[in-house]
Amino acid sequence: MSIGRQVFFPSALALCALLTGLSLPSAAETVTDVCTPKIIANKVLVTAAQRKAAGNRAWPPLTDAANGFAWPDTELGVAKIDGGYVFFGSDGGYHERQLWEDQYYGNNKYGSVTRTIGTLDNPLGTEDPIDVTINPNPDPSVNPFYSAYDYMGGGPVYQVPAGMPGAGKLLMVYHAEIPTVTTQSFYSVFALASSSNGGMSWTDLGEIVRINQGYRTDMDGYDIGDANLVVSPTPSISISIFLIGWPTAPPTGGTPSPFSPSPAPPSRRCSTTPSATIRAHPSLKSITKAGI
Repeated sequence: MSIGRQVFFPSALALCALLTGLSLPSAAETVTDVCTPKIIANKVLVTAAQRKAAGNRAWPPLTDAANGFAWPDTELGVAKIDGGYVFFGSDGGYHERQLWEDQYYGNNKYGSVTRTIGTLDNPLGTEDPIDVTINPNPDPSVNPFYSAYDYMGGGPVYQVPAGMPGAGKLLMVYHAEIPTVTTQSFYSVFALASSSNGGMSWTDLGEIVRINQGYRTDMDGYDIGDANLVVSPTPSISISIFLIGWPTAPPTGGTPSPFSPSPAPPSRRCSTTPSATIRAHPSLKSITKAGI
């Protein structure tokens, strides 16, 4: 979310966004709990002072002096590595295009995919944060809306497991916003990005979900939330993302509420439910065949 906007976290109702070529379970599956988590106490994992210090050593250097290192502005994604974890989350500050160490960084938008290495007790870690943004796809037709966004940030990731094509590569669901101009609010969507170098850089793969209320410059605003990306614990792999949406499409304003539309068949180009549009863009089919 852009700085100063309220974050709405989604309820546990799912929209299944499938990687084309991977099958859906034909019936409800029985899932056995492997643990019983309990909340025993609140614990501060990262203090404001630690965030400020991390922002001072982030690379490329921060360009938003007003907001600083606004991390994490999304839920965190995590991938296991030897000796710890890699975390991904958005720095919600503005990332101006800049030349740093002979390479261009930034996309002149708010939000990022910031990479940190740490532990479950300290996701920020002690290494320098890698504060990179999502690059446009070399093929502009993959996402014709890229230039319209003023925010692109993500965290939840899926790491392709060993033994599968593209093992080790990352797929991420990110949150993007289009400003509503006259109301100074925003309309948000879900889209995909991929990384082939451990999250050091990301390439846009295009939108996958929009709500049933079309974009208007005068709408009150709509926050689709931050996508929890959940992988099915069965051989028939599917990926679910969680969001909030409109049960109907009010002409002006309205109150968002949770919903759970049906998954789109892998072969369908576009599936519309009463509350969302699932966009199966051309890159989806190549994700499994070409390893993202």
